[in-house]
Amino acid sequence: MLLTHTAEWKVGVSLTEEGGTTRARAVLDTGAGQLVGRGSARCNPEDPEVAAMTRSRRAGP
Repeated sequence: MLLTHTAEWKVGVSLTEEGGTTRARAVLDTGAGQLVGRGSARCNPEDPEVAAMTRSRRAGP
């Protein structure tokens, strides 16, 4: 089977953190429509604190 068509899709991911909760939103844009996914996670209060992430190791600008 030979595939003769390629498609390019755009993906966007946003992350926010507030009050011990991290929220994520991902958008897949196919050109014909969009798929959106959302999720969240809470910090375990018993987890040790870690140093802030450097700009080169985190997601985003």
